[in-house]
Amino acid sequence: MDTVTEAAFAGLRGALSSLLPVAGEPDLQPSVLLLPQRVMPTGIGGLAGVQSDPAGDILGRRVQAKARITVRARDPAGLDSAVGAATDALLANDRATLAGIGILRLSLGEPGDVAVSGAGNQQITSRELEIGVLYELLQFPTAAGGVIDDLPLELDLIPESRADLIFNTGFDAGAIDDFDPVDDPAATDSAPSDWAYDPVREAIVQRSGIHGGSLLPDAGKPGTYLVLKTTTSRPPLDDFIFQVRLATDALDGIGVVFRWLDVASFYYLLLSVRHGYCLVGRKVGGVFGPMDDGGLSEGLALETGRQYRLKVTAVGDRFSAELDGEPVVAARDGALAGRGRVGFICHGNQQAFFHRMKLIALR
Repeated sequence: MDTVTEAAFAGLRGALSSLLPVAGEPDLQPSVLLLPQRVMPTGIGGLAGVQSDPAGDILGRRVQAKARITVRARDPAGLDSAVGAATDALLANDRATLAGIGILRLSLGEPGDVAVSGAGNQQITSRELEIGVLYELLQFPTAAGGVIDDLPLELDLIPESRADLIFNTGFDAGAIDDFDPVDDPAATDSAPSDWAYDPVREAIVQRSGIHGGSLLPDAGKPGTYLVLKTTTSRPPLDDFIFQVRLATDALDGIGVVFRWLDVASFYYLLLSVRHGYCLVGRKVGGVFGPMDDGGLSEGLALETGRQYRLKVTAVGDRFSAELDGEPVVAARDGALAGRGRVGFICHGNQQAFFHRMKLIALR
């Protein structure tokens, strides 16, 4: 067995164990027996992509398995409570939380029969829970040669592509220096913008209500933009996966820009809490407009004060976005087919927070 597969088995066992409640007695701690059914290489022959800094291959494995989780208690009444607690602990997590520890899919089968061992004060009553699980581990090259097993699980979405990790970081006080702030000439209300770093939230924040046009879900959305600077290791991109953790304490537009050529030509995705929409639009030659096809989802129950994980995927003229792992909008458009930059957008939002971003080039 190769070392990446061994690490995947250990990672899966550890991920499941981390979800289980801690018992009051060591003898009663739930245990995990892993029964692998299938091991699949991620990407092309196990090569999921190439990282530029530090340089090296990103290696991955997917494991499809059954897991038998033995839950223990001193008596039948305690066992019922322990089984309920273990079941709740496994099923109460949302998809984003599970993905963060490498679990892509988890299903719970029927519990097994009750078993009793020992007697008196040493009696243990137990029951097995059978879990179906799909797990992915990615090994990233690091300067110290370590293993990171909870990073970009989204690489599997486009398996025919080669993926290069371009940018992957949270933000500190100097992070804003990696970006260019740009205010749209048509964003005349509440101008200018106010981009800064918030040390309490550990986020880049935009504190002005600058905007132009309507706050309703139409394509005209001149706002303020914070665009990632390009370097030799961060070139402009055409096809990519762009993931951002963001939050808003205000009600209006927050989102991202991509395939940015200049302030006159780019695509954008905007979320609105007030009007419950996710809008993908374009600006070409200085003129805002809708996408050729799709680009609008309405009736979304978005919340202030909540951190969301937004992911935008662009391949050719096809664009899609997910919010906390759930598809939220799709669009097609061929107006801007070349390479461009990525960044953030705010439209009438004076309390917009950007906590982290990750950018993956698809070749």
